[in-house]
Amino acid sequence: MSTRLTTKRSPRADNGPGCGQRAVNAGRFNPKCPEYQGYLDPGGPGRGKTSGDLQREYACEQGYLPKSEC
Repeated sequence: MSTRLTTKRSPRADNGPGCGQRAVNAGRFNPKCPEYQGYLDPGGPGRGKTSGDLQREYACEQGYLPKSEC
């Protein structure tokens, strides 16, 4: 009688070419993928403002956006 052992493998980090599109298609953020790190990383505590934050701040200072959006 033979017994077969099965082990659960942990998924490999997908960081090869096309990993960004695969992550978007799967609807999951892949922190190991270098293809979109600078674009989709939302920032967070201890990090500087994002480019969008800086653009909104500048637009508010210049009066390009209504005060209700600032």
